Amino acid sequence: DDHFYVSFEDNGQVSIEEIDSLNKKIYEQDVETSGLINVCQRIISYSQNHSHVLISQSETLKGLKMAIELNAEIRNVAGKGAARSIRNNKNIPAVIYGEKKAPVAIELNGREFEMLLKTPGLRTKLFQIKTSTGTEDAMLMDVQYHPVSDAAIHADFKRIDVKKPVNVVVPVEVINAEASKGLKLGGTLNFAVRKVALRGLVDVIPEKIIIDLADLTIGDVVHGTDLVLPAGVELGLHQAELAFAIIGGKMPMEEDEKAKAAAMAASKK
Repeated sequence: DDHFYVSFEDNGQVSIEEIDSLNKKIYEQDVETSGLINVCQRIISYSQNHSHVLISQSETLKGLKMAIELNAEIRNVAGKGAARSIRNNKNIPAVIYGEKKAPVAIELNGREFEMLLKTPGLRTKLFQIKTSTGTEDAMLMDVQYHPVSDAAIHADFKRIDVKKPVNVVVPVEVINAEASKGLKLGGTLNFAVRKVALRGLVDVIPEKIIIDLADLTIGDVVHGTDLVLPAGVELGLHQAELAFAIIGGKMPMEEDEKAKAAAMAASKK
């Protein structure tokens, strides 16, 4: 099954015809990605407030990244005083820069943005920031936090061209440590590098990279070139030879041989 289906029960608040039409169009494969993303966003937004909405995604859309829509107000007054006033109103000052265009100072809804910051892999996602002057495609580059309250106090967004590759740093995680051959033999895990620089289109950049330890034994090293990357994504500069994970220690056989050698040497004395 490689289609996208939506089913729900409601008292007429959402058009059943719209959902049926979506399913039909996807089945006929005549919906462009941008249109599909827009419709799916509206359905997902509705589902977040109505628990009886069920959305199921199959292989065709697996890996399809939907942009995060963010509404913002243009800030006409810059400076510390203006930023302080915005924070006093429980909102967050921010800026959009890059792509050889002038920076734009904006104001974000504080509560909504704080909730958004809990989203995993936020630095790898595409934002569509809507203001009175139009919509900007951007990525979140930095968030400044208050040193005491740890609340967000400023955000930086960088404009991107979705047709061009971007450079992103994503976390690296390990799985199946309990099943690792090397760790079962008494080896130790040296998880040395926990972030990796990647380059690719924003639609295919993963939120994180996973290292599976299950088949690794003592002496195995996972270099950058061993990482499993999605199609269209490549390692950033100087990442290929980095040792991300190492199973250290000595094989039990080696220990036995050393013990025997030591015993023989002692018996000859």
